Amino acid sequence: MASPGFLKASFTYFQRLFANCTFVIASENTRWCRENTPPGAQVEYLDVHSPAVDMSVLVSMDHVITTFGSYSWWIGYLNEGITVYMKDFIVPGTHIGNMFTNPDDYIYPGWVPV
Repeated sequence: MASPGFLKASFTYFQRLFANCTFVIASENTRWCRENTPPGAQVEYLDVHSPAVDMSVLVSMDHVITTFGSYSWWIGYLNEGITVYMKDFIVPGTHIGNMFTNPDDYIYPGWVPV
């Protein structure tokens, strides 16, 4: 799972690039997101829809903050804007760490590590 620090750093990254950012969040754990969203950020939460509807909405956004799931990866891949990702999501000895010994196998060229 993404850390509150990653969420804050990602919001800050986009807020420094663009004025008046509105963040759209889709998550299976909106409670965690609400508790860890940086104070003062303008945020809209997607109601739970079908995965296809959520994906189409998120792909159409100007830019994307991804975590490490395959759903998030595809949204970042299909989105035409800036995609940021957790730079330290691969931890040796974990399930994901055992799957991806080389992070470059998972990260799409041009994505921004945060």
